[in-house]
Amino acid sequence: METLLQDIRYALRGLRRSPGFTLVAVLTLALGIGVNSSIFGLVNAILFRPLPVERPGELVEIYSRPATSPDHQTHSYPDYLDYRASTRTLSAAIAYSNFFAHFSTPASSALVVGELVTDNYFSALGVRPVRGRAFRPEEFTSDGSGAVAIISDRFWRTQFNADPGVVGRTFRMNDAVYAVIGVAPPEFGGMVPAAPTQMWIPITMVEHVEPLGNQWNSAKLTDGLPRLRQRAQHWVWMKGRMNPGTSVEQVQAEFTALAARLSNGYPATDDLVRTSVVPTKDVRINPDLDRTMFPVGAVLLGAVALVLLVACANLANLMLARAAGRERELAVRLALGAARGRMVRQLLTESVVLALAGGTVALGISVAFARLIAGFRLPLPIEFT
Repeated sequence: METLLQDIRYALRGLRRSPGFTLVAVLTLALGIGVNSSIFGLVNAILFRPLPVERPGELVEIYSRPATSPDHQTHSYPDYLDYRASTRTLSAAIAYSNFFAHFSTPASSALVVGELVTDNYFSALGVRPVRGRAFRPEEFTSDGSGAVAIISDRFWRTQFNADPGVVGRTFRMNDAVYAVIGVAPPEFGGMVPAAPTQMWIPITMVEHVEPLGNQWNSAKLTDGLPRLRQRAQHWVWMKGRMNPGTSVEQVQAEFTALAARLSNGYPATDDLVRTSVVPTKDVRINPDLDRTMFPVGAVLLGAVALVLLVACANLANLMLARAAGRERELAVRLALGAARGRMVRQLLTESVVLALAGGTVALGISVAFARLIAGFRLPLPIEFT
């Protein structure tokens, strides 16, 4: 141990005598590691990290589309209700859609992005609020019913100052007053990776907010009917949990038959509507968007790996140049009787000390870069974590 401490002290003295080399070497190592870890964290959050729900392998995405299109699109709410009532291969089927609205309390005001969800959203996913409760069916009985909200952990901390008595507090959003009934667990941020949802409200409140995302019409809309009753207006995403022992192929076969039944029953709106089923584990945001995102993510990871490789090559050159400059010193020490093994160990100790210093600085750079990404704001309040 005493010998190791001597090697460490000697390494620190040597690095202190060459401040220029030490500074450049540490920064080269820190930038290479810090930027790489930050970019990998971002790509991992968007492309690879699974949904933090119970048994994610049982989940499937159910998409609707026009018969002439290969795209993966949304459903109308009446179609969703018929699918939910008729399915036998799924133990639960949920619908949701993103929205934005103006949130305000006496202390703050903000534009928020949330999700309109069905009553079984949290129970089907196996997500339990850490405070308060989940939604109840009676909060979804009619259009405009259920002015209640479950807020995210981050939203609870930023907008309600982590108030332990937040359940029961109210806020105004657009033209309605909502009561907070629960706080979601910190790890759950909704359905869009790296863009956490700030709150969840009943889908029956859709007329009071502005829905976001994919929307298309399979026929002319009926004047005067609200969105929840428009069978031709497709705007909700659908996700299901398969029964034990059920395969994706069985779910697809069932929904193909159900879509054909709706086509026969509602030819004016559903004649050209088709469905497709994809395992949730194979989808990050949407299969159509994923085709672009995965190559971009791979290129980004390749680029930062190249940056790390260049940083390592530069550091290797610096170390070789330093070793060449110390050739006389090493020769003198050998002439005085220093053991080669001890000299090699001292040089390795110096390299380890340099690596630890670079890693420590890299940690700070990684945290700063992550905060920079998290502070990036699109026109809508989407956050990267």
